Amino acid sequence: MRKGKKFSKLIALSLSAVLLLGVSAVQAADRKVEWNFVSMMMNTHPVVANAMIPLFEKFKKESNGKFEITVYNPETLLPTAELHQGIQRGLADIGCITPSRYPNDYPIATLGDYPLLFQTARAASYTMWAMYENNPQLQKEFSKAPPVAFTSSTPLDLVSTKPIHNLADLKGLRVGVLDSSSVKLIQLLGGVPILLNLSDMYISLQRGMVKAVMSPIPTYRSTKVCEVGKYVIKCNLKCSITPTIINPTAHDSLPPDIKAILDKITLGANIALQSNWVEISTDKDLKWLIKNNGIKIIEITPEEINRWHKLVEPMYADWIKLAQKNGVKNPEKILADMRSYAKKYNNVENQIAETAKYKELLGDLYVNFKEN
Repeated sequence: MRKGKKFSKLIALSLSAVLLLGVSAVQAADRKVEWNFVSMMMNTHPVVANAMIPLFEKFKKESNGKFEITVYNPETLLPTAELHQGIQRGLADIGCITPSRYPNDYPIATLGDYPLLFQTARAASYTMWAMYENNPQLQKEFSKAPPVAFTSSTPLDLVSTKPIHNLADLKGLRVGVLDSSSVKLIQLLGGVPILLNLSDMYISLQRGMVKAVMSPIPTYRSTKVCEVGKYVIKCNLKCSITPTIINPTAHDSLPPDIKAILDKITLGANIALQSNWVEISTDKDLKWLIKNNGIKIIEITPEEINRWHKLVEPMYADWIKLAQKNGVKNPEKILADMRSYAKKYNNVENQIAETAKYKELLGDLYVNFKEN
């Protein structure tokens, strides 16, 4: 009799456990997941406004409101200087970073910011993706927070108060720059770099403290520098790589249905979505500047750019030393691969073809700059 009672009690406990597990499973499946996104870009930035926020809305819709990503402006949730560590530690779930700020943590990714590699932002983005897909050492750099996209700034050009056609025009010219790597670049090209804050570009150009400033085209409109400098010198000096990374613990803890929605948009699809909006916004800004500020575009010839390439080569020798210092194996081969991929994706037709692969996957989010 006692055995029977004991057995019945065990059955009852087992049934209770199953029911509780069932309730927990249902609750886990129904619970709302709230993530946060943070980067160095404002919510109004074309990539955030036209690519990321609509994508996050798509996730919310497909999850029936169970998955929501809130976008934070810079310097709110995390200091910009600590973005990569904050995302790695789970202080933010997803966000964009600039690897060049942390060269010892991302020595290979930093190479994407070196001079005269890329013709467009889209070329830089697809090049970095190809590098990541094919280089285990680069994958290791992102092991603490994997990328879900590689995006790049528009190549940095010059706005000048005088025409610039060649190295002779650059010699001794005071050029305002925004970061230390640009200081070295302008020095090698014969100019005199002056380190400025973005907010100081206009007044420095207006007062003649500098005769040119170096930054991507979208900043020309926001800083109004083309009211002073009427010449835009198209020379694609360098890009700035900004991968979107994700906290792996946050990703792995997602309920299976939400994880499936998130993972459906692949690394390549994210790159296509984001990088095309960089190109679209840059094209719009340039047309606006021509119409409203009467700027004159000067294209530096390929023959002249080849001379510039030779002068900036010491920066690549410095990168090889940086890579070796941080334990990167065979950096010469990595640099050769980077240049090979850049050559491929600097071809606009190859950019269009790569983007077109994600038309069905992206659906109504799909855009493809210069596609017929």
